[in-house]
Amino acid sequence: MKTDELRAGLRGVIAFPVTPFNSDYSLDVPGLRKNLRFVLQHPISAVVAAGGTGEMYSLTPVEHREVVKAVVEEVGGRVPIIAGTGVNCQLAIELARESADLGADAILALPPTIRIPMMVGSPNTTLPLVPPRPSRCLSTVETG
Repeated sequence: MKTDELRAGLRGVIAFPVTPFNSDYSLDVPGLRKNLRFVLQHPISAVVAAGGTGEMYSLTPVEHREVVKAVVEEVGGRVPIIAGTGVNCQLAIELARESADLGADAILALPPTIRIPMMVGSPNTTLPLVPPRPSRCLSTVETG
């Protein structure tokens, strides 16, 4: 999907399905698929895999891969998929590239976790990300 096509299609609701966990804190992929089937019954323009409500910061890289893979499979090309990335710059780049390889159409670059108080927009809160594929970058990330 080209950037202009993706941008033009993002009208209306972009779904952020919750990524469930089991009582032992392991990833509940069947529960995620159930959430996605419910979301896909409604008119949406895209689905975010492992976004802010998808508990991106709670996922290991392996679990992130499982989430993106399950979302790509369950959505089946009906709407674009935007994969959440973040934590730190290197991991965000790796997650973005892997998400693109799994079939995500774009990335949502979430800011790094803030462990100490800092001013929004300071150099410590910016992510100099390279898009996984040049045609899949919607826009630059701004903080502040």
